[in-house]
Amino acid sequence: MKRNRLFLILLVITCWSTFLFMKRNEFKRFLPASIAIGIVTKYLNSYAKRKRFWTFGQSIHSKIPGEDVWTWGPFFTVSMWVLKSTYGKFPLYITVNFIIHVVFTFVVLPKLKETKVFKLKKINPFQYVTILTLRQILLYPFQIINQKFFNLSNEK
Repeated sequence: MKRNRLFLILLVITCWSTFLFMKRNEFKRFLPASIAIGIVTKYLNSYAKRKRFWTFGQSIHSKIPGEDVWTWGPFFTVSMWVLKSTYGKFPLYITVNFIIHVVFTFVVLPKLKETKVFKLKKINPFQYVTILTLRQILLYPFQIINQKFFNLSNEK
């Protein structure tokens, strides 16, 4: 269990340290949409927990739910980077996200299940990929709305 905890701590630190390579204006540009989808993910995880769709067996601290580690660590940072890299090219955005979700679900999830960090319970991997994809499809309009209403730069 200590090994899993160390893995999760390093995962969050590694994910957030990648922002050192993102320009400040890009970070500010994509931050609101990523926060919005993080909040949606938090609610989705609460619903999934009640319905027992999946479980998180490990966290970095007893007071931090395991789902928050994933929501505000890898999911948040990957959302920012994918938006930064593909915004304005919707077919590429969908393709990149789909590939990431398939790899995560069919390659990473089995390893997380073995280590008891994360496990699908009442849904199958195909349903999980669908949920991840629908969640990412929501992210794109959040960014469009953010840019239109807050008059942010349309630079790529």
